[in-house]
Amino acid sequence: MLLLIQYTLIFASVLMLVALGGYLFGGVNGAILTSGLFYHDDVRTHGSGNAGLTNYYRNYGAKWIALVILIDMGKAALSVALGALFFPNHMELAFPILVAIGNLVDPPATMINAAGDYVASFIVSRFVDGKDWLKKARIARA
Repeated sequence: MLLLIQYTLIFASVLMLVALGGYLFGGVNGAILTSGLFYHDDVRTHGSGNAGLTNYYRNYGAKWIALVILIDMGKAALSVALGALFFPNHMELAFPILVAIGNLVDPPATMINAAGDYVASFIVSRFVDGKDWLKKARIARA
């Protein structure tokens, strides 16, 4: 029983560190980083005030736009790679579900100013763990 508790704590700790790593990667913004590095300026102080690719392009042109895209794509790839490194058996199930749900949930969630990532994670949990996930968790603890 003690060994099961230790493995559960290790699993939960690794899961939290992977989630924290993904969160930190997501905090990197290619437009802000590139505008600060090459123009010594903040893209959010110009145009629409947004830190997105469109505002970057309108204010600074296309010279470093490939780097902005590469940074934004790279942070997503690093997050997925980090999850796959520690949870290789779960990625084949979770990744297609995340992609499908992200494409369906994110635009309407953005329109109402909600975070689509939270909605998608709850739906994926439901798919992966099934209908009675809470009941199963309580039985497993007993």
